[in-house]
Amino acid sequence: MQRPEPLSSCLQYPVTSGVAMIAIVATSGWGLGGDIEPFTINALAFSSQPWRLVTATFFHADVIHLLFNLYWLWVFGTLVERVFGQARTLGLILLLAVGSNVAEYALFWGGVGLSGVGYGLFGLLWVLGRRDRRFWGAVDLPTAQLFVGWFFLCIVLTVTEVLPVANVAHGSGAVLGVMLGWAIAARSASQRLPRAGLLAVCLALIVVGGTVARPHVNLADAAGADLADQADLVLGQGNPHRAIELYHRAIAANDQEPRWWHNLGVAYERIDRFEDARHAYQRAVELAPYNTDYRDTLQNFNRCFGAIEGSGLQPGAVSPNEAAKH
Repeated sequence: MQRPEPLSSCLQYPVTSGVAMIAIVATSGWGLGGDIEPFTINALAFSSQPWRLVTATFFHADVIHLLFNLYWLWVFGTLVERVFGQARTLGLILLLAVGSNVAEYALFWGGVGLSGVGYGLFGLLWVLGRRDRRFWGAVDLPTAQLFVGWFFLCIVLTVTEVLPVANVAHGSGAVLGVMLGWAIAARSASQRLPRAGLLAVCLALIVVGGTVARPHVNLADAAGADLADQADLVLGQGNPHRAIELYHRAIAANDQEPRWWHNLGVAYERIDRFEDARHAYQRAVELAPYNTDYRDTLQNFNRCFGAIEGSGLQPGAVSPNEAAKH
């Protein structure tokens, strides 16, 4: 492995140093009790809040996690920045961050940390170190053994529930890095274009997996949870129509969660769609028959809805909640 640059040269590598500094500040803020929810990946990342695709990578669970990732970011990142320059290095880091973050989210819950970027730079330099003399010795045998060994150790720690690790981010980052290196090392356009095309297809599949295909590929039954959370948020903000859309998408991914059905009933009730609300409340009770809150909601709704029907009012003239006040 090439000797790392001294830390005193940080100003010569503004991209690598800047990413490291953001990670230090973000992790420190989290450690002091800051709320990182607006920066983690969820369904909003693909619509109105695209920064979530990147920002989750800056947060780290603890000091050891942070220091490990920053060390390898510095070792690999400064070398890449010295050879490729600032703009290309920034592009590479963003691609690896987004790709590894979305891949983890597609298959599980999503994670935090720069590990996907670190493994991506490792994969990139593992390829380029054998094809480009500017990178000779960037990844030697002990370094490769460390990264491979750490990858499988993290899988064991996750499976045994000793420590949850974003292993998909590690693996996908490494694969993307290898593909990037393979494309960059091409000796002609006739080689580079198909290799770059294969990389683009891989990235497209990752994005599809994190969006429309997530209910079908997610291994943690998490596909609907973030949608339901967003539905809760917009319902609380007074937008029941949007909440209904999100609850239906969540239920399409997992129709066995009673809370989502109950809250869907609340949303329907707020726009005076009483039959739809009753169906949703009934479904919640069917899924959780011993939950007294769901049973009480359904009983109160039926009593109020019956009052509306008995009064001769047309559905939509007044809500059950308003009827209960008279």
